[in-house]
Amino acid sequence: MLLNNQYKYIKFICVIFGILFSLILSINSNGSIYESTYLFGKLSIIISGLIVLGTTDFSSNKIPNSITVFLLIASLLFAVIDYKQSQLLLNIESLSIHLLGAVLGFSIFLIVYLIPKQVLGGGDVKLAGLIGLIVGFPMVILVLGGGLLISILSLIIKNTINQIPLGFYLVITTIIYIGIFNIFFQ
Repeated sequence: MLLNNQYKYIKFICVIFGILFSLILSINSNGSIYESTYLFGKLSIIISGLIVLGTTDFSSNKIPNSITVFLLIASLLFAVIDYKQSQLLLNIESLSIHLLGAVLGFSIFLIVYLIPKQVLGGGDVKLAGLIGLIVGFPMVILVLGGGLLISILSLIIKNTINQIPLGFYLVITTIIYIGIFNIFFQ
């Protein structure tokens, strides 16, 4: 029971941190107040959800399907709906780039997952697809590769061959990418 309450507090802190980080990123936006508000809402949902996924994977080596599915649906909507110049627009080009990223991330991790010596969990495969949907193609290659590199460096630094929470490192690189992209390229 105590562990369950601590987990609720950790999730709450993760959501608050995600919202604050999203606020910082959306204030930097050069658009109208409506565009900044849309960006803030979008980033709050995605970053907070990713932080909860990463901390859950770090603490329990599990990635909850409910949060992953929620983020998949939200990211799909954000990929197709664009808010520019005070109007909602359907952006099919953006949708195709993000879907291609999702398929690529999911496929690569699924192939590794199906190799007889299982080094990935099913949650990592779904998370790779989610990250591909969030960042799109070709950035999915850079973000997932960065997450794998950081996890390997973590193994080397810890001097261990135990299981590592790969999802945690994938989330870190995704949030770094989102932050850099929104600060320098928006």
